[in-house]
Amino acid sequence: MNTLRGKCRGTSLLVLGLSLILSSACSEEVRLTVEPSSLSFEATEGDYSEPAPKLLTGQLLNLGEDQRVFLSLVHTNNGLQRVEAPLTNPSPIKVYPKQPTRGGDTHQDVVVIAACEDADCKHHFPGSPATIPVTYSIKGRLRIDNGIPHDRTFHQVVGDVPPPAVPIELQGFERSWKAETNQKWLKLSASSGQTPATLMLSVEPNTLPEGTHLADVFISDAETLQTWPVHVRLTKSLPYLQVAGEELRFADKVDGVHPRRQLFVTMPVATASPWTATIDHGDGPRWLKLSAMAGTTQPNPTAPLEAFVDETDLPPGEYRATVTFTATVEGQTLTQVRQAELRHHLNQLRVNRYGVALMRTPSRSRLSESIPILEGSGSKTTTWTASANQDWLSVTPRGTTGSNLTLTANPAGLAPDIVHVATVTVRSLETVNEHTLQVGFWVGASDAVNPVTVPSVFRAVEVDPIRPYAYVHDGATLFVHNLYTGARVATLDGLGTASGGLGLGGMAVSSDGSVLYVVDGDARQVVPIRLSTLTPGTRWGLDTGTSQNLTYVRPSGVGLLIAGDGHIYDADTGARLPTSSPFAARDTLSASLNPYTFCTLGACTQDSCGPSRCYFLGFFSHDDLSVIPHEELSADATAVAVNPSGTRIYVASGPPYEFQVLNRGPEGPLPSLHAGAPPNGLVIDVDERVYGSAYTRTGPADVWIYDRDGAALGTLRLGNSTAGIRDGQLKVSGDGRRLVALTEDSLKIVSTP
Repeated sequence: MNTLRGKCRGTSLLVLGLSLILSSACSEEVRLTVEPSSLSFEATEGDYSEPAPKLLTGQLLNLGEDQRVFLSLVHTNNGLQRVEAPLTNPSPIKVYPKQPTRGGDTHQDVVVIAACEDADCKHHFPGSPATIPVTYSIKGRLRIDNGIPHDRTFHQVVGDVPPPAVPIELQGFERSWKAETNQKWLKLSASSGQTPATLMLSVEPNTLPEGTHLADVFISDAETLQTWPVHVRLTKSLPYLQVAGEELRFADKVDGVHPRRQLFVTMPVATASPWTATIDHGDGPRWLKLSAMAGTTQPNPTAPLEAFVDETDLPPGEYRATVTFTATVEGQTLTQVRQAELRHHLNQLRVNRYGVALMRTPSRSRLSESIPILEGSGSKTTTWTASANQDWLSVTPRGTTGSNLTLTANPAGLAPDIVHVATVTVRSLETVNEHTLQVGFWVGASDAVNPVTVPSVFRAVEVDPIRPYAYVHDGATLFVHNLYTGARVATLDGLGTASGGLGLGGMAVSSDGSVLYVVDGDARQVVPIRLSTLTPGTRWGLDTGTSQNLTYVRPSGVGLLIAGDGHIYDADTGARLPTSSPFAARDTLSASLNPYTFCTLGACTQDSCGPSRCYFLGFFSHDDLSVIPHEELSADATAVAVNPSGTRIYVASGPPYEFQVLNRGPEGPLPSLHAGAPPNGLVIDVDERVYGSAYTRTGPADVWIYDRDGAALGTLRLGNSTAGIRDGQLKVSGDGRRLVALTEDSLKIVSTP
């Protein structure tokens, strides 16, 4: 409440707004007048500033000398920002509106001016309080794309349906608009209307040639005539004929035949187009066939086109062919060419297992093993012979491809508690083709210690495929432990090149048990260790990358190391081998005894994991390797294992926590196998029993065991309340009798069911 003292000076002429007010003599009573009696404002939505203020004039008439007046000025603020008035008589009162809001809004406010005889304003002078209504109207404004019009683009492939229409959003309160284009191929869903509205743009490109075409849409406000352009670009291109699928490279046979290669003839257009194929063999025999020589393109075909080898009267040799696919779309001829290669050799043997572990203790034994001798290439049955260099091992002396080589150990007269090793040689009688197998035989004087616990913090463990040995390191020193007694057999120091740092990393063992490969992470080198003498050999370097994992495969009897750096190396020399297609570096690697399949798991960060998949490995020679992706794994995969024949892939994943089973062979499908906690390890033994581990410090089990048909065989608890099983550190012995795991505080060895 403000006060104002006045003094009567007789009659005076006062200007109030546009009105003339004549004051009376001092004898008249005091009166409050405010002019004008109302105010109104107008603005348009989207204006960056509020409208200019407007003026009210308030005056106290007949104010006597030394007469005290108590003044009050209040207002509502629906659309008003503030009201300002000086303590003068008369008083210019400025009324300020707010910045405009939405179009169509009308704000109603009042300005109330009071003149009173007392501070509590119980006694008003005549004319008080004066209430002045204020109206604030906001008109709509035409807006396009929320005020920032942006370009529209269309892409159409010749022969395909026109691209879908795209919208232009027109906003604003009840604004009338008009729209037009400057090209006939650009169509509008409407030429006029009232906001809010969605104007759809579509194109009719069939009569246009290939290339880029430009147009504009002009949208105007029907009242203000303000116009906005929207630029439109249409790109019309030829389709491309794509022949996706596997490489047409045929070398080793699987079960006596060259595997068929699957192709998919596609074109990224909805309209189907006919295609034809031709095969050019040059002057050579017509060895390559397709399951169809003509067809119709589809954007996403499901039925593959198969390429296969016709061996009828085909002599041994190396052959090439060119396959040309042709399609015609609106008079345009499209082609795609695929090259095919065949290496058709004389009959050769194929052996999938090069190492065998046998054992005998007082209560348990594994004295015999049968290994299929398969057809490596050629179409005829091949006769083979086998012999062993130790009398305690008997072998099937003769057979034909498709039959088994049976190995049987006789413990009579053999010294106990040592590993006996024999070499078995398998030869073809028709070609110069020979395979060498290593057989280890443990004769224990007493039963296995169960369980074995070796307290220490280890990083990685690997097992020998023919000896009952576990190779384990702590990042600096490699230790060798007997799986049946738990005794430390040997200690190897000095394998790493630096103290601290990365230290020793991943390990892999050759399938015949001859060499252990250890990664020196600091030097980015592989250290080969000859296991018959436990002596390190010549180091060789890895390529770039941070993954330290290795896995060993042996296609066509040639040892290869697949490394986590995304490359394949000769296991004997360390030479990096060229591949027909690279695979990305991975944190986890797993391969089958069948050397044609290996799998990788993507490296994980805190937010996500890289892709995980399995590959076919085609081995032509050291200069010619083929790596073909064939199975995408689930994004949450944490471990993977392939059965010995390569026909089933087991994938640990979750939640839900389980071991998925992917079938690729004649066996029937299996449901997922249960895991009671987040799984982190998978391993399969020679009898195709599946062992899956999980990291958990609670619960009754952290290992689940299943047979090859998915039946549960039992569970184990290897970790404890303070130490769980480390990721990927679950292994099984070559004879399938002992299970090995690294926990966070020890090496654990137990007997299998």
